[in-house]
Amino acid sequence: MLFSKRHSQQTIERVESAFPSSLSDDIRAVLEIVPKTEDPSTSHDTIDVTVQGERVHIPYRVYFPEPAAEAVAELTGQQRLVLAAIFTRHSDGFVRERWLRAIGPSVQVWVPPFVVQLLGEYVSEIASAVEDVIPFGLGSYHAFVNANHDYCRVVSARMINYWALYYRRQMPSFDDYPAYRAGRQLGVWRERPPRNRRGRR
Repeated sequence: MLFSKRHSQQTIERVESAFPSSLSDDIRAVLEIVPKTEDPSTSHDTIDVTVQGERVHIPYRVYFPEPAAEAVAELTGQQRLVLAAIFTRHSDGFVRERWLRAIGPSVQVWVPPFVVQLLGEYVSEIASAVEDVIPFGLGSYHAFVNANHDYCRVVSARMINYWALYYRRQMPSFDDYPAYRAGRQLGVWRERPPRNRRGRR
């Protein structure tokens, strides 16, 4: 089959493990248009969460080149969402943000971990983009958070750490940090606000 010539079986399995098993056919269709890279295609580190009772293992980073727009246009709507989800894990922050904007408004139940993970990373511009694309219906996010309390606590802790390390001078109040604002809207942030919510000047 075409995809097996373009990507190793290991790569296919790693990408498939990032999604519920019901999406397997769509994932393979997507991988047919994603160019193969000579470098490692995905990191070994994974984001391990539960989606509708099924454990998924999302690669922390992927390194695929982006597919041609003409090929993307041939995909179904669901397949384009799968493609966007994969590229929210890209090693290039500009690529992550671009594909986030394609997947963020979706209320599909498997979308939240790809969006929530971006709130626990260090690029505040991407967290701002999450704010821009928060969907009107948050049921899928509430279900995800309820099934992944420990993971969401880790994401919340990372928000504080990255704010303190990189942003507290330009955003003295933690309340102004985009990841925190988006996290509260999505229900990810359920901790008490940090005691020292204002950074030292």
